Amino acid sequence: TGEVFADDAWDTTLGDPSVVIAAFDTGIDIAHPDLSANMVGGFDASTGDDNPSAECSDSFDGRDVASNCPSTKPYRESHGTSVSGTIAAVANNGLGVAGVCPGCRIMPVRLLGDYASSGLSMAETFRRAVDEGAAAINNSWGPGFSLYFPLSTSERGAFQYARDTGRG
Repeated sequence: TGEVFADDAWDTTLGDPSVVIAAFDTGIDIAHPDLSANMVGGFDASTGDDNPSAECSDSFDGRDVASNCPSTKPYRESHGTSVSGTIAAVANNGLGVAGVCPGCRIMPVRLLGDYASSGLSMAETFRRAVDEGAAAINNSWGPGFSLYFPLSTSERGAFQYARDTGRG
């Protein structure tokens, strides 16, 4: 199927730290040694707070049971960390992998969590990410997640806002 050919792109550039890519996903291990140097800002849209860290979940997310999670929610969210690494894991540090744009920054956004009444809507989440400097927004979740399919008017408006107000 498809290939990325990132090594060919790296002959031209490893990216630019002024380029911020928001990763909308599950929580992200913001202290991960292959990611922390490229993290900037971030927030948890599912709770409305400023902590996008991975949380414990009752849903298997590609990892084994986490020893520091309770038996009712035994798994640590991991998909957001994996996606963030694919986007901008630090290069040439002797750890793990290099992201496609290792010179770029990641804005971690925990979008896929247990929604609380204080959580942000999808439209509010897109607008906030743009307002906080996101040049691009990665969405590694399917349309089944949206409460409205096709997209609601507010979601369409937020996408238009991101396109018109963002980096261009």
